[in-house]
Amino acid sequence: MYREKAQALLKQSGLRRTPGRIALLNAILQAKNPLSFQEIQHRVSGAGLNRVSVYRGLHAFVEAHLIHRIETGDRLWRFAAAVKENVKENRPQEHPHFTCRNCGIVECFPSMKMPEIREIRPGYTIERKEFNLQGICANCSKAIRCKPNK
Repeated sequence: MYREKAQALLKQSGLRRTPGRIALLNAILQAKNPLSFQEIQHRVSGAGLNRVSVYRGLHAFVEAHLIHRIETGDRLWRFAAAVKENVKENRPQEHPHFTCRNCGIVECFPSMKMPEIREIRPGYTIERKEFNLQGICANCSKAIRCKPNK
């Protein structure tokens, strides 16, 4: 299912449909949460892709708006599949992301609206908006509440 979707997205975006790129995009489409470069490389280890090929593929996917790149302040880029509407309209992702400060999971919140920027200094142009939320995820909150007192 995901392999066919990967092939269709690559075709739609005009990118070459090599076995490596299909495997790379397939790995990202299957992920429930954004993945780090290392996590992606591990998932495609059997596809015969070297580090440079993975990096170039990710870069091409970001440029084509098939995936988006997230920076959460820990010096690691994470990558996630783009929201369908953004792929169709060939525009970048602009939605908030949440990082759990306990377990480190990163999640996309694509249905949440970005804050509107009403004022900016003359001469400035906004090219990309990022909005990162940090806190405790639902799983960690549950675990913290359930810990017995010593």
